[in-house]
Amino acid sequence: MNALLAPYLKTCVEIDISGRKIPLSGMLVDVGSDLLVLFDQRDFFYVPLVHLRAFRRTRDDTGEENRQAVPREHENGLSCRQALTNAIGVFCEIYVTGNQPLYGYVVNVLNDYFVFDSPVHNTVFVAMRHLKYLAVPSAADAYAVSAWRGRKRSAPPPAVNLAKVFDQQIKKCEGQFVVLNLGEQPDKSGYLRKVEYPMLELVGGKGEASLLHAEHVQTIQLP
Repeated sequence: MNALLAPYLKTCVEIDISGRKIPLSGMLVDVGSDLLVLFDQRDFFYVPLVHLRAFRRTRDDTGEENRQAVPREHENGLSCRQALTNAIGVFCEIYVTGNQPLYGYVVNVLNDYFVFDSPVHNTVFVAMRHLKYLAVPSAADAYAVSAWRGRKRSAPPPAVNLAKVFDQQIKKCEGQFVVLNLGEQPDKSGYLRKVEYPMLELVGGKGEASLLHAEHVQTIQLP
């Protein structure tokens, strides 16, 4: 455990993370090898340390009542990969980019990316290095639609041939229409004409081509 973070265990803190304007706040309940865990009396937030921009104590609130409110299974050290693996098949929330988190299910964890199944975005390949947080909400079903529970999968759709690493998965999408980074910007969707690592050539709807460095690809979807 990081010696600088250890004194803050079981205290209420507020953190700023990359790409998110609103801080996260809650009780610091665990510090793993590459992430920390916050509990806001409702949800657990697993936050990779690499995206931690600022960290501060909000108030001294370390009473026994609050310590006992934290379930024991979350008091063991974790890594980002372990947290994602534990979340397979569990309704959860992730934040990667833009103004809105994604809701759905982690269905597979590969070497440096994972597969996320969302009722809104369908299958999304997410680069692990760009995951800002993983949260486990108290709600049992995605968007309160119990029927969608039947769509939960422990593996990706049969038609999806997964590569071991994210760069190879991008290469597998060559020659197909793709949406990058959740389509937050208009030039991040189109026809992926060529991948010559580390550069990608993406062709827009009017035939205009643009180049993008693979390190800036946070998510990829096949519409």
